[in-house]
Amino acid sequence: MLRSRSIAASVAALLLLCGCQRKPPAPLVPRPFDVNDAMEHWYGRYDRSTQTARANLPAHPDIDLTGSWFAAKDPVDIVVIFDAPYQQAGHPRHTIVTAAVPHRSDKPGRPGDSTFNCLGCQPVIGMAVFTLRLNTWVLESENQAVDMAGSRGLPPSFRLVTLGTELHGVRSEAHVEASDFSSTRISLLVPWQDDISRAFAGETGYSNRNACGPESPMLEPCYAWQRTDALVSVPGQDYDDLVLTGSGTMPAPEPKLPPQGQQKVPPRRGKAAPPPEPVPAVLPYTAVERLRFRDAEYVPLPDTDTTVPAH
Repeated sequence: MLRSRSIAASVAALLLLCGCQRKPPAPLVPRPFDVNDAMEHWYGRYDRSTQTARANLPAHPDIDLTGSWFAAKDPVDIVVIFDAPYQQAGHPRHTIVTAAVPHRSDKPGRPGDSTFNCLGCQPVIGMAVFTLRLNTWVLESENQAVDMAGSRGLPPSFRLVTLGTELHGVRSEAHVEASDFSSTRISLLVPWQDDISRAFAGETGYSNRNACGPESPMLEPCYAWQRTDALVSVPGQDYDDLVLTGSGTMPAPEPKLPPQGQQKVPPRRGKAAPPPEPVPAVLPYTAVERLRFRDAEYVPLPDTDTTVPAH
């Protein structure tokens, strides 16, 4: 009898224990990043149907708008031109890059459209970084006018780059193709505290093709140079160094004109003209410039070669 009661009590306790156990909670699914939500949060005035934001340029932008199509506080239409996810400090992050063009009242403005298409038409570039915290995408760093780059109304190309130990930024590269020259320029856009900084911007290639040689009006020599860029890690340093290695050819320095009164007198009529002057020779171009990240900017190290050919 006692044994039966003991068994019954054990069964009751087991049933009670089983009844008290709860199922483990379902794992939290990270909220996916949505570009439309991000743009709406960043700009406010955002049309999801056209995927266009409407805003005014900052009153005091980081970039110089002199000589551009823009002025401070101008109304602009803004579209996303690049976005990329990455991990940093244990948190998922997402960066978006935008291009702003002059506002159109008839329809949303677009980079390179009929009202913004010329060799010097450069969109205003903006960038933001969102971080996933407590399953919510939080706007962490932003700058609506961090750069101005591109050509013929179109923005440059962009790619995500690793700047150091779990540090990231965005590299842009713009190509300008004209009838008498071609040029390449890059920028590095870096999140810095709650801002985005243009840590570096510079020309990395140039050629005076189609406007040089013995048949050119100014007898310009033909030359072409380029600078490759690389991020090189430094022991004990969070941010990598930026190393620019130049090669190619460059024009020789302009000859100094003789003092007034010592210049050659043109030949008198009837005398044979002197033979045409030969096209000046070009010089080889080599340079290695090393820059270090200091307070949101890449600055050249002392005693580094900062030579960039003039044109």
